[in-house]
Amino acid sequence: MKSAATLRSWMIGLAMLGLFCSCTRSNSSKPKEMTSQAVTTQNQPKVAKIVFVDQENACECTKKRIEASWAALQAALGPGSSIAVERIHLDMDPDRAGLYTQLEALMVPPGLYLLDNHERITKLLQGEVKTEQIKAALEEK
Repeated sequence: MKSAATLRSWMIGLAMLGLFCSCTRSNSSKPKEMTSQAVTTQNQPKVAKIVFVDQENACECTKKRIEASWAALQAALGPGSSIAVERIHLDMDPDRAGLYTQLEALMVPPGLYLLDNHERITKLLQGEVKTEQIKAALEEK
């Protein structure tokens, strides 16, 4: 009985620590005014940046899906694109990836977070994404 009570106390303590840490995390590393709401602006491209969130360590089928989507992104943008691309490995840099996954949940890696010039998410594409899907998302008004 004593060990069960000790275990329960440890579990409650860890849960409290987790709640405390998640509530006191600094927002200073968040991109400026980051929200998931879309903003339309005239004479500016709707998508200014794409954040590609994937995994470094994954099973073979997930690795294939990630590489296929990365290749599709490169093909959709073409050479000389003015759209910035940032690649974040969810398992290697969870804090940086969390800036995006906390606003729009990533269910199936990879995730392509399309951001406007104010760092707001305008669209999320996830899973294996084809070149045509990316081009269509970039052309949306």
